Amino acid sequence: MKPIRCKALVIAVVATASYGLVVHGADQADVQRFFAKNKVGRSPDIAVMKNGTDHLMTIHGYMDDLAVCEQLIEPYNQDSSLSTLPGSYSCVPLNQ
Repeated sequence: MKPIRCKALVIAVVATASYGLVVHGADQADVQRFFAKNKVGRSPDIAVMKNGTDHLMTIHGYMDDLAVCEQLIEPYNQDSSLSTLPGSYSCVPLNQ
């Protein structure tokens, strides 16, 4: 399986910004509440989490958001030197 490179990250961030989530003072709980009530696309939207608690970004709008997330985090979990700060990455559904 070919890893997804930076392009997917940029698309996810731009798409998130277009939904009005980049608001001064918003935190990860605000983002999680938004996605709990607003599903984007047909598959569940996914949070990319670091160390189980830090919501780094949201994957949404793909045919299979979970598969995209898993491809994105796999290289970082296999080789910690790819990450600036060590940690483990996971994919967490935000809605159904």
